[in-house]
Amino acid sequence: MNPDTEAVVQCLREAEHGHLSALSPGEILLAALVLNHPEWLAQMGHTIASALDYIGPDWAAAVPRLAAMLSEATA
Repeated sequence: MNPDTEAVVQCLREAEHGHLSALSPGEILLAALVLNHPEWLAQMGHTIASALDYIGPDWAAAVPRLAAMLSEATA
């Protein structure tokens, strides 16, 4: 895991526990996609497509890998 990925995984773990206030809008959108919370997207006025555009292609491509990492960590 590179340092960016480690920091994002930490943000995702915070989001899992409902600690969204300390996260940036991009981190919240990424968390919504990774953790499958479309209601967070809606609350922010985003669709899945607009959230993917907002976080950019590199992080969008990482969504499945990040979801798998979190799933493995909680298994």
